[in-house]
Amino acid sequence: MKQLGALALFICAALCFALPVSAAVGDADDDGKITAADARYVLRTAVDLEHPDEITACRCDADHDRRVTASDARYVLRVAVELDRFTHPAPTGDEPVVDRVPPTCTVPGLLTYRCACGESFQIELPASGHVPGEAVTENMQNASCLTEGGFDTVIYCTACGTELSRDHTVLPAAAHVPGEAVTENAVEPTCLAEGGYDTVVYCTACGTELSRDHTVLPAAAHVPGEAVTENAVEPTCLAEGGYDTVVYCTACGTELSRGHTAEEKRGHTLSPAAVIAYIGERPEKTDAYVCETCGLCFADDAAQNVRNGCYASLNAAARWAEPGDTVVLTADWTQTEDLTVPAGVTLLLPLSKDYTKVNTADDRLAYANARSVRTVSALTPAGKQVSLSLTLSGCTLTVEEGALLCVGGEYTGRQPIGGGVYGPHAELRVQKDAFLEVGGSVSVYGYITGEGELRLNGGRLYAPMTVTDYHGGTYSSLSYVNEKTAPFNGYAFVNVQCPLRIDARSEVYAYSALYANDAQNVATSPLISRAKGLLRLGENASLTVVYDPGLNVGGYAGIGRTSVTAEGDVRVSELELRAAGIRMETGDIVFPLPCFVSYTQASGTLTVAQAMKLMPGTALTVNEGAALNVEAALYVMDGFAPGRYSAYHYPDAGTLAAAGLSARARLTVNGTMTVRGGAVFAGIAETDGTGRLTAEPDAVLTATLSDGLLLNDSLFGFYTAITTNKTDHPLSARLAAPHGGFIPVEAGRTYAAASSSGGAVLTGFTYVRYSGDIESYTTEEIRVEYPSPEALRGGWTAQEE
Repeated sequence: MKQLGALALFICAALCFALPVSAAVGDADDDGKITAADARYVLRTAVDLEHPDEITACRCDADHDRRVTASDARYVLRVAVELDRFTHPAPTGDEPVVDRVPPTCTVPGLLTYRCACGESFQIELPASGHVPGEAVTENMQNASCLTEGGFDTVIYCTACGTELSRDHTVLPAAAHVPGEAVTENAVEPTCLAEGGYDTVVYCTACGTELSRDHTVLPAAAHVPGEAVTENAVEPTCLAEGGYDTVVYCTACGTELSRGHTAEEKRGHTLSPAAVIAYIGERPEKTDAYVCETCGLCFADDAAQNVRNGCYASLNAAARWAEPGDTVVLTADWTQTEDLTVPAGVTLLLPLSKDYTKVNTADDRLAYANARSVRTVSALTPAGKQVSLSLTLSGCTLTVEEGALLCVGGEYTGRQPIGGGVYGPHAELRVQKDAFLEVGGSVSVYGYITGEGELRLNGGRLYAPMTVTDYHGGTYSSLSYVNEKTAPFNGYAFVNVQCPLRIDARSEVYAYSALYANDAQNVATSPLISRAKGLLRLGENASLTVVYDPGLNVGGYAGIGRTSVTAEGDVRVSELELRAAGIRMETGDIVFPLPCFVSYTQASGTLTVAQAMKLMPGTALTVNEGAALNVEAALYVMDGFAPGRYSAYHYPDAGTLAAAGLSARARLTVNGTMTVRGGAVFAGIAETDGTGRLTAEPDAVLTATLSDGLLLNDSLFGFYTAITTNKTDHPLSARLAAPHGGFIPVEAGRTYAAASSSGGAVLTGFTYVRYSGDIESYTTEEIRVEYPSPEALRGGWTAQEE
C-alpha cells in the first residue's frame, strides 16, 4: 500500500509537466495527446476505480501484456514527461489483417494489420520472381540480293510478360540474278556530232544495274546544198557594193563555204543646189553641186572637188554629223521630211551669219547663241528682224537626249524691258501639221512660232524671262535688299509662241539679263522642274503652255499673254535671279504673277510655298476637282499704283481694261482652297458655283503690301533713290455674298459656293501714297476708280461650325 501511495503522489506531482504525444497507446481520454491526466486515469483503472470499455482499456495497456497495472500508469507518466517512448510488440500473426497487396514477379507486396493497441502497421511481402517461358521467334526478315536477312529468339516471363532475353541471328544476302542485256541512250549520228548507244545488264530480282558498256557511232558527212546569195549591198557613190555566195549543209545548216564578189563604186549624181548648212568652217560661197545619193557638196559638176562640211539639206548634214559637231543653218529652209538631231550634235539657227558662237553649260547664258546690245531705241522692237528662219511643214523634228537645238538672237538688259530680244534673231516656225519633239535641249533667244506643238519629253527648254518694268540697278538693289519687295512686278515669256507641252521629267530654265553697273547681269535660273525652280512638278504632273500674241497691253507691242494649265501636283517655290551684281532669291520677297501670265490648275493640287501676289490683269483659276493649298502667302490685288520711278511702270487700270483684261487680279476657286494655319491669304476669291474655301485656325487673313522706295533710300552709299514712289496696299480676305455685299473670311471656318453669280460689285481700290524723304515723309490715302465697275463671280456662304 505504501508503494501505491507513493505512485499516486508521483502521478499528482507530474500532472503539471504533461506533454502532448501523438499516439493511440496511453491516450486514455482519446484527445490526441498523452498527459499526466492519462496516467492518472490508467492508475485509477489499475486500482479498479475506473471501468473503461474495451478500446479505452487497450489504450491504457502501455506494455501490451493485456492487463492494466500500476506499471502501465508509470509508463504513461514517463512518456507524458518525455522520460520514455512507447514501443509496439512484434507481430505474432494473430493480429487482425486490415489490407493485403499481393507481390508480383518484380514488385514486393504489402500487408497491413492492427495492433492490439488499436494502431495499424505494414510489413513488406517479398517479390515472387520471373517465371521463364518457351523461346519464340520474332522480326523474321528474308535475305535478298541487296540486303542480309535475320530473326530474333526471345524469352518472356509467363507471369508478367516481361522480356527476359533476346538473341539475333543474321541470314547472309543472296546473289544477283543477271537478266538479258538491253540497249539505252541511243543517239543517231549526224553531220555535226557522233552518235552511240549503251548496252546494260540489270538484276532480274532487284533491278540493280550490273554492267554498262558504251558503243560510239561515227559522225555522218555534210550534205552540201545549192549556193545562195547574201549580204548584197548596192554600190554607191561613196562605197563599193558586193555580195556573198554561200553554201550550207542541207542536213544541219552549217555554213560550208563563203565567197565574196565586189562591185565597184558608182559615180555621183550631181545637180546644182545651194549650201544651206555646214559643219566646221563657214563656206565662202553657197552655190554648189550636190549628189542626190549621198548629199555631199562639190565645187564643180565633175565631182572632183568635194566641199567638206557643206550640205544642201539638213537631213544630209545630220547624217554626216558626229558627236561634238555643230550643224549651222545658213539660209531660210523649209523642212518637209522627218529630221533627227542625234545625241552629241547641235543644230544652230544663228542670230546672224557672222555670229555662230554657242555658249557652254558653264556660261551664265547656258547653251545660248546670244549677243548683247547696249542701247534700246524704243520700248519694244519696231518689228521682227528675222535673220534666218527654219519652217517645219508636215514633219517632226526630234532632238534626241544629249542633242541641242539653238535658236539665236540679240538681247539687252537695259530699261525698260530687261532681257528682251532686240535686233537680229532666228525663227523656228512649226506649222500646224508639224511637231518638235525634245528629249535633249532647246535654247531660244530668237522665236519659236506656229500652231504646231513643241513637246518636252524629258527634255530641257532655255528661254528668256523678259522683265517688262525694269527700273534699273539702283531700284532693283534697294527694293530687294532694303525693302524686301520685288524689284519688278511684270515679266513675260514671249520667245516660245507655239503650243508647248511639258512632262514631269522635263526642265525649263529662264534666261535673265538686267543691266546695272555698266554691265549686262545675265544668268540662267531653273524655272520649272521636279526638284528646283519656281514651279516644281509632281511625279505625274504636266503643263500645257499656250501663248496668245494677239492679247497686247498698250505700250507693250510684241508682248502677248502666256497661259499655263497644270495637270497633277505643282508646288510654287523659289526662283533665283541676278541684277546689279546681286543674286536675288524670291523666297525673300512676295513674287508677282503679272498680267502677261495666267495660270489654271486643272487637276491635282497647287501648293503655294512661296509668297505670291496676283497682279491686276492676271488670273489664277482652280478647276472643279482640283485644289489650292496656301502654305506661305497669297495676295490678290484689287488694283495697283506703283508710281513712276522711271519712264516705265506696270500698266494701270485703264490700260488693262483697254486690252480686255480685268483692272484687278482674279482668283477663281471652283475646286477647294485651304489656307493653312500661320499662312496668309488677303484679297477676294471668286467662284463659278462649285468652290469650297477653308481657313484653318491661326490663318492670317489681313495684310498690307508695300511697293517702291522713298527718296534718298540708299544701300552701302553706292545706290540712292532719286525720287519717291512708295505705296501701301491694304488687303483683307473677302468673299462675295450670294445676294450682294461681302463676307469677311474668318480663321477656323469653311465657306461653300452658293451660286455662280453673287451680285457684289467693285468700283475701284484704295491705297496709301508716300511723299518725301526717307528721313521725313507724309502719307495720303488715295481712291482710284476703275474705268467701269467690275461684278464678282459667284456667291459664298459660311458652313455651320
